[in-house]
Amino acid sequence: MLLLAIDLYGIEPFHKPTRIPIKSGLNVVTGPNGAGKTTVRRVLASLLLGEELKGVRFVQNQPAQAAIILQARDKGTYRITADYQKGIFNLSKLDPSGQKTLIEKDRKKMTAWVCEQSGGLREEELCSLFLLDRVQFPSVASQLNGSGSHRTDSVTNAASKKMHFPSPAPENVEEALTPEMRAEKETQA
Repeated sequence: MLLLAIDLYGIEPFHKPTRIPIKSGLNVVTGPNGAGKTTVRRVLASLLLGEELKGVRFVQNQPAQAAIILQARDKGTYRITADYQKGIFNLSKLDPSGQKTLIEKDRKKMTAWVCEQSGGLREEELCSLFLLDRVQFPSVASQLNGSGSHRTDSVTNAASKKMHFPSPAPENVEEALTPEMRAEKETQA
């Protein structure tokens, strides 16, 4: 299973529909306080693992929605979506034209599907595979334990793709279009 993109809308600090493309290899999210690093991590945990979305704020008068787009073992493209205010979660398969076919609505079954698509990994294994937190890096852990002499703000290597989030929202992201926005854009063209 490959993650291809994360879409966020109406979840602080993502006021506009925002797409964060995911590259192959290691992707590192960095940025100042309030840029959305923790929000991205919590949304991923919510969508991939069915965890409750806690510790984030929703933008007033906007829907609080998120999605991940991924390629499954069958090479098909799938989308896991959440409308947090309505409590609606869906797993859909996308055809090449972008039309979706609903596969699942039950969050536990969606998490089981994600585990299956990841080669049979358990939830806790998925968490460590997709959601490394900075405290899991040795340099940060040693600093927190008092044995480190330097501070690590971002970690990257030649194989990684570094995504720096400037405040208040990412600059290196594409605008995500809801189906309604896509239809409106196509009628204007």
